[in-house]
Amino acid sequence: MTPTAAGNQIKTLKSFLRHLIRKGINIDADLSEFKAYKEKPTIIYLSQEELETLYSHDFSAIKKYERVRDLFVLQCSTGLRISDFKRLGIEHIHGSIIKMKSHKTMKDIIVPLTPKSDAILKKYNYELPMISEQKINEYIKEACKLAGINSLVEIQEYRNGNKIYNKYFKYQLIKTHVAVKTFISHCGERGISAKVVSEITGKTVKIILDHYYGTSNKVIEMEMHKAFGSPEANLKVV
Repeated sequence: MTPTAAGNQIKTLKSFLRHLIRKGINIDADLSEFKAYKEKPTIIYLSQEELETLYSHDFSAIKKYERVRDLFVLQCSTGLRISDFKRLGIEHIHGSIIKMKSHKTMKDIIVPLTPKSDAILKKYNYELPMISEQKINEYIKEACKLAGINSLVEIQEYRNGNKIYNKYFKYQLIKTHVAVKTFISHCGERGISAKVVSEITGKTVKIILDHYYGTSNKVIEMEMHKAFGSPEANLKVV
């Protein structure tokens, strides 16, 4: 088991034992000694440049890739879970805002439309093509490959209890869940607070920061240079 999977088992066991203690059953164990260890996962998402590359790529000769590209970019622009995304229709559009009830949490979802999401919805007259999640995950990898989204990504994995590192082309890792991470990461890069993103997506701030929010090297570099200055600024002219 991965450390995170083992940590989840420990967390569940501790909850069960605490339940027994509340019921008056004596548990001869110090539960504080058992820690639910977690490792932060590698967060895969498309950078703003990669998303623009995918959106602008000409797939007109292969309609299935054009449709799945549009669906994926729309999900990247709204942050909707796939269960909510597949229900999206004109009845959920109120002016320039998407309003619907989350299928998973039953919370209200309010997502302002962006130029991309508005254009894609109008392109299909608010009736999105019906494609299964399995086919979306299959076709979007192929579409991203054709669009040249092929940077190498190192992923930490476990085999027989041993930590190993494998390299993948990014297009191999793209699926519907990556669209939500892309939306949340882009919101963070554009200065939208995690609290606001939480209101839009229905996810807690902690879940967003731990599992969905990625930061590109470019953004990290820009923030550091903004705070401390760039090396070029300190070079002397000879």
